[in-house]
Parts: sequence; C-alpha cells; structure tokens
Amino acid sequence: MLTQRFSDILAELPIPMSGITSYEELMPPPNYELAASLGFPNRVLESYLGQLHLRKCLNQLHGLLYKRYHGRQTGEGPHLPGPNTVVVFERMMNTHGAWTASHFKFEDTDPPASDILAARLRAKYWGARVILSRAYIKKILDFNMQRRRQGKPPGTAADFINEYPTKDPSAEQILEGARRGLNAHLQSTRAFHGLKARRFIITNPWGTAHA
Repeated sequence: MLTQRFSDILAELPIPMSGITSYEELMPPPNYELAASLGFPNRVLESYLGQLHLRKCLNQLHGLLYKRYHGRQTGEGPHLPGPNTVVVFERMMNTHGAWTASHFKFEDTDPPASDILAARLRAKYWGARVILSRAYIKKILDFNMQRRRQGKPPGTAADFINEYPTKDPSAEQILEGARRGLNAHLQSTRAFHGLKARRFIITNPWGTAHA
C-alpha cells in the first residue's frame, strides 16, 4: 500500500524518490490458501492478485520513466519511453491471462465492466497505459504551447510532423503514442461507468477524483 501511494505521489510532484519501492521484491506474496481458509471468496482473492500484478507493473514503469526526472528535481515531467520499454510493457499489459482469472479477462474494445472488482482491475490496467503515454501527449502540448507563444494557431498532426525535429522517436511515433494515450485516458475515465448507481467504497477518494 505504501509503494502504491508513493508511486501515485511521484506521478504528480517533482520530488526525489525515497527508495521504498526497492524493498518491494523482499515482501513475500500473499498467502492465498490462508486467505481462502479465512473465508475470503475466490473471486475477491483473484481480483487482489491481479491488482498486485498491475501495481508492480506500474511501479516498474514509474522507475523507468521518472528516474531522471526525480534525479534532477525539475518540473519537466517524464521522459519518452525507449522502444524496449514500450515493447516489454505492452507485452506484460496485453497478456491479460497472465494476471487475470478467466472470468476477469477482457478485450480492449469491451464495454465497461458491470461489477466493482472487474471495474477496478480495468481501471488499473488503463491507468498504467495512461502513465506510459504521458510523455507523448506532453510533447504535443509543448509543441502547441510554443506555437501559441509565436502567435500561431494550434497545430495539426501534419504541422507536428513537418515542424518536429527529426529524432528518435519520430513525430509519427509520438503522434501514435499520443493517440493510444488519449484512448487510455478515455477508457480509464469510463471504467466505472458500467456499475449501477450507488456509493462505492474506494481506498483513495481524493486520488480517484483527481484522476
């Protein structure tokens, strides 16, 4: 729980890393058999294990994308993920069967889940994809901010491709990453829209409202 909250804070504030996440691997996994013997339903336990897997993925991603950022303690935001980071993370996140029980599996194009456990898993999944895309979206926002300072109207995708310096990744790759990111933002926001109207118990209402 501490690593989860700390990672959430690091995503929003330019503060140095404490090192608490380095102890994550020393923590033993939950005792599934003991929890089951205490009466916890299998569906709840399976959901919890899925949440743990996604949180570890998120912590690894934070470490990769924010390491230089926090080392300098600037307000520049995360740097662009390298191609290897994207490939490895996409493989982890797209293999739903690796971290979800059969009844929690879903396709990216599926409508929002109708129960709270599945909805929370999908929200965490899409939240991780949001983190992966932040730097791409920021590049485009910075590009339009620069145009605004020059007295120009907001740029189009064609403007970005023509004016963005030739680098690795290319302008086309940045645009594609931003498109995926915007879809992830949308899906993350609507993850709970399939639930019936009621007051749900969540662990971090302020962070959820902010997100």
